[in-house]
Amino acid sequence: MKHLTLFGLVFLLLSSLCPVWASDGLLVRYIFDEGKGDIVHDTSEFGDPMDLTIADLGAVKWIAGGGLFINQSTILAADSPATKIIDAVRETKELTVVAWVKHGNKDQGGAARIVSISVDTGPRNFLLGQEAEGYQVRLRTSNTDLKPEKEKRIIVPDGVITNEMSRLVYVFDASGDSTLYLNGKEIGTVNIGGDFSTWDDSYTLGLGNEHTLDRPWLGEIRLVAIYNKAYTPDTLPNPLAAEPHEKLTTTWGKVRVLR
Repeated sequence: MKHLTLFGLVFLLLSSLCPVWASDGLLVRYIFDEGKGDIVHDTSEFGDPMDLTIADLGAVKWIAGGGLFINQSTILAADSPATKIIDAVRETKELTVVAWVKHGNKDQGGAARIVSISVDTGPRNFLLGQEAEGYQVRLRTSNTDLKPEKEKRIIVPDGVITNEMSRLVYVFDASGDSTLYLNGKEIGTVNIGGDFSTWDDSYTLGLGNEHTLDRPWLGEIRLVAIYNKAYTPDTLPNPLAAEPHEKLTTTWGKVRVLR
């Protein structure tokens, strides 16, 4: 009876944590812990892995303990369309993109691509980029042009980028609100409306550049994760947690471990 009661308590505890497990809506995740080679592995365990290939290994340097420093123009790109991302966000009509980066300099623009689902510098599904000391987010929905109008983009003016690590969280929710957070603080928001029905099925995920190699971004990347749920920094699962029993965090820098 004691064992049954203990089992019941454990079950209830784990059930209460389910909504914030890292696997909840996680589509792709890159933690850059390979340490060598030209492949960055998708560790999400959702669908078929969407591993990324570093186009020029001489343009990067692996960081001990996890991370990749891009010091010359290159791209980290999947070799096939981002089908599992596109299909999943269409289903929920929500999107969260997480990027932990440290910018190489404050003069990059274009916007310099940090994360992009695209094929070239024309229309794209999604773009998170650096513009000098600010950011731009361009998201296509059924309520925007193929190249989203400026009033439907998030354009963060100069002054927010520092020399420290930037923990970026971009969120699009089912009500059409598009919001960018930096280190837990909202820095840009606009209501776009629409859904992902107009996303192009042929577009590919790329980090650190456009697929045409003319929008390079330089700096350190520690983490990139994409979800098909709308999380804020306060509700976001710990993107680094690999298993449910290692959970969990609801604010940056606080991880509770169940033993």
